[in-house]
Amino acid sequence: MKTHWLFGNGPNKSLEFNIEIDKETNCTSCIHNEVCHRMMDTLCNNYLFGASDCRDQHGCSSCSHRYTRFDKDEVPCFTCKKFKENA
Repeated sequence: MKTHWLFGNGPNKSLEFNIEIDKETNCTSCIHNEVCHRMMDTLCNNYLFGASDCRDQHGCSSCSHRYTRFDKDEVPCFTCKKFKENA
């Protein structure tokens, strides 16, 4: 169970992920990188809509986990449903 000191829920500060990961998907090594539409709401396994920043309604900025990725105690969350390693 991943936790975050500020954005976690409940007394144990847990984060709600569909899939817990230790390393995020590296888009640059994916065969879809050149044609990917980057709509994270449909691509990310852990996307959880949180409307506090909707300038980009389909990207990471509208996800509840966005701040946990870049905090000093970062918690990786992005894992792509369509990732295929570039051979």
